[in-house]
Amino acid sequence: RAEFATDNTSHYLQQITNQEINKLIVYQVNHHETIISIIHSFIYMSLYLFIYLCRNILSFLLIIYEIITNKNRYNVSMHQSELEFVNLSNGHRILQTAENLNNNVQNNHQLDQTIFDNEQRTRTDTLLSHHEPIEMQENVSVLIEDARATIEDATCLISIFNQKQTNPTDLNIESDEIRID
Repeated sequence: RAEFATDNTSHYLQQITNQEINKLIVYQVNHHETIISIIHSFIYMSLYLFIYLCRNILSFLLIIYEIITNKNRYNVSMHQSELEFVNLSNGHRILQTAENLNNNVQNNHQLDQTIFDNEQRTRTDTLLSHHEPIEMQENVSVLIEDARATIEDATCLISIFNQKQTNPTDLNIESDEIRID
């Protein structure tokens, strides 16, 4: 059966002339043109890849150049932003401390002021507003809202006595130390 099929195909091909074959072929390409078109497509792909890689390398070099030339500007802006954050947090802490002191002083005025013979009590009334300077270590006086983080380990010692009245004759006295970092 295979021989019969090949015989029919070869017989059919012999009936078609070269002119009819040329009518069926849309575009004739010889081997030389095929090789040239493959080489051209390879060149175009290589050129595209080269441009793509150069673009990435150039953008990388541009980023490095900007980092090197603007290094000081970035350091200054980062340092300022860190100081602003520290100032905000320190200012918030100091304002809370001032409010606590004011509340303690107001509460102390409401307590029984009787001093017994065997009891010795010291009272410090300290009223602070956020515009008053606070005396710190190293004899540095700054406004609370302008406090800077440049004074390392500065402490603000405020002697207050929280008086808690359990009954009219018994007072508990506690001392607080406030540390500002």
